[in-house]
Amino acid sequence: MKEETSIKLQNILIHGSEKYGMKLDKQKKEGKIVSLYSNLEDYHLYYTIRSELDVWDLDLQFQVMMEDTQFRVFIFVDPIMLSGKQKTEACLLANEINARYKGLGHFEVDTITGDFRFDVTFSEDMLIAMPELIENTLFESAISFYEMIHVPFIMFVKGLWEMDLAIEYFTTIMDQGWIDNGPYGL
Repeated sequence: MKEETSIKLQNILIHGSEKYGMKLDKQKKEGKIVSLYSNLEDYHLYYTIRSELDVWDLDLQFQVMMEDTQFRVFIFVDPIMLSGKQKTEACLLANEINARYKGLGHFEVDTITGDFRFDVTFSEDMLIAMPELIENTLFESAISFYEMIHVPFIMFVKGLWEMDLAIEYFTTIMDQGWIDNGPYGL
């Protein structure tokens, strides 16, 4: 990636991380100093979604990988919470999100590792032409979808809800813009 676009990406990540109160790590690849994940990524961000309801926090990590003419970002739940049959059932939630999400990127489940993640790739040209769209996609859009699935995802992971109820909760928020937690026992 060209130095000019690399700096533009870094500025987007700094601005977004400051706006959302996130921790931002730049992986070191200088001389004899090599970060643990430097072969896999260039930047790493951390964000936690909290709720006033009695559910676990949802910790997210952002993995940013620069390539020759593009960069790729994974935003994933950490630690991995899906196991066994939950991995394939969570694909239904990812599919429902993707059917309603009209932005760049997509949600997916890695059925081998159990990662529930958002995956998006941007070209270097796009970074130069539309930095605001990239920042909005990475921070506002992706985080807002994770906020909407926070409660149903955790309730599903804990084994308190089946996936159909988790999807119903999510789609109700999407359709109405709000949710009455009473019928869901929250």
